[in-house]
Amino acid sequence: MMKIKFLLLFLIIGTVFCHAQTNNEEKNTPEKRTYEELEKEFYSTRMGEGNSKSIADDYLKKAKSEKDATHIAEGYVMRHFEENLSDALKDLDSLQHITQNSKEDTYPARTYLLRGNLYFRNDNLQSALNNYILGLKYAKEKGNKRQIAMAHISIAYLNNYIGKHAETAKVLRHYAYDADYMNEDEKKRSN
Repeated sequence: MMKIKFLLLFLIIGTVFCHAQTNNEEKNTPEKRTYEELEKEFYSTRMGEGNSKSIADDYLKKAKSEKDATHIAEGYVMRHFEENLSDALKDLDSLQHITQNSKEDTYPARTYLLRGNLYFRNDNLQSALNNYILGLKYAKEKGNKRQIAMAHISIAYLNNYIGKHAETAKVLRHYAYDADYMNEDEKKRSN
């Protein structure tokens, strides 16, 4: 009688654990996870560590299957962070193609600023500068203060690199004290 009770208890516990594991696996499939969950996991993982590339790939796959242009664009942005230079440039070219008719005030400047950052990280300073200048041009056309600030700051870093320290300090000081490009949460955190 005791053996039957243990066997029943074991079967019940096994069934519960098996069911819980199946539910957990279903929830972790990219199709079942929300874009916000995938973004949070991606941006909380350091570049080059963990599975951030597979998260970006899952995000992009989900967006493509749903034919969601906004999320496809974000998927290319996420994925380019985890790629080598040539593949990252291909992702940014795809981003530019996807967003070419975008009405958002972030494009096409965002693409050029990201491309500039990519070139800067790979020590191609002339290409970085060219892209920062294009990013600045489009940010000004769309009136995006945040992107204007990012372009100015990025160009200032390049100026610092070539020895124009006073000019760099002036730009950085301006944006440190005149933070009209930050949202309210960022302003609170910086104080």
